[in-house]
Amino acid sequence: VGKRGIESSMESTLRGKRGEVVKHRNGEELKRSMPVGGKDVSVTLDMKLQAKIEAIMSYDFGLMQVQPWHGNTVLPEGTPLRGAVVVLDALTSEVLAMVSTPALQDEHDVEGYPWLNRAAQGFYPPGSIIKPLVLVSAMTDGKLQQGEEIECVGHFFKHVKDAARCWIYRPKYNKQTHGKLKPVEAIARSCNIFFYELGSRLGFERLLAWLQNFGMSKPLSAALTNTEASGTEGHFPSNLDISSLKDRGALAFETVSVSIGQGALTWSPLHAAAAYATLARGGVWKAPTLIVNQGQNGIDLQLDQESVKLALEGL
Repeated sequence: VGKRGIESSMESTLRGKRGEVVKHRNGEELKRSMPVGGKDVSVTLDMKLQAKIEAIMSYDFGLMQVQPWHGNTVLPEGTPLRGAVVVLDALTSEVLAMVSTPALQDEHDVEGYPWLNRAAQGFYPPGSIIKPLVLVSAMTDGKLQQGEEIECVGHFFKHVKDAARCWIYRPKYNKQTHGKLKPVEAIARSCNIFFYELGSRLGFERLLAWLQNFGMSKPLSAALTNTEASGTEGHFPSNLDISSLKDRGALAFETVSVSIGQGALTWSPLHAAAAYATLARGGVWKAPTLIVNQGQNGIDLQLDQESVKLALEGL
């Protein structure tokens, strides 16, 4: 009996049904139903692509171990690295490849939770890949006008220069700034200040609502295996969290943190791929699927199409 993933969610299809004979106690046959054989389940994986990515992410290939050029000062050279890759068909949201390392047979990293499918069930802070989503959300809501510039001065809060800074506003970069930026340049240079401003204009709760539109916290791994699920996946601020932030006077800082993918947020690589596929489709969100012909029609987020164009150009 399948215990997880497709083996569990498609158990009844794969197993089929037993036949049954019902007899009277005197031996007379009253009812007979024939057994129904189990059926194959076709998955969407491109096995050549899957195999190629698995090979690339093997320890022996070299990418998934600490290298001298990483500039790492904590982990010894050769230490196994862990990661995941998801490849979606942007049109259909079908999963073409989904790889997690270490794999079950990885003798180099036997302690690295090889049973964890990091691609669908490992949850991590989004980081700056969230910035294009913030851009299209802000422009769709009219919080950033066509042709408008936002100036990077290095730090977001006027009298606080050592927090909510741009990544380039550091002593090692001589506290540089990006100056005035439009959307394409802001994404290309990953300017924090630009997106701090957009997140603040949207406001915390509206920002969170937009991120959920792009699939954040939705139970994608359940949808992936065609099962029913409730609740959320990853960490996402609750109403109680928001009240606490307001009470502590921390909402403004948390807003700018979330607007660049930091703060109290986590999602899976599958969530990230689904969000970017939404951009590629011009704003139609579809849940990823691993089963052939199980795709959905999708939800049109009604994104401002110029903002989508600018986001893709910036990327």
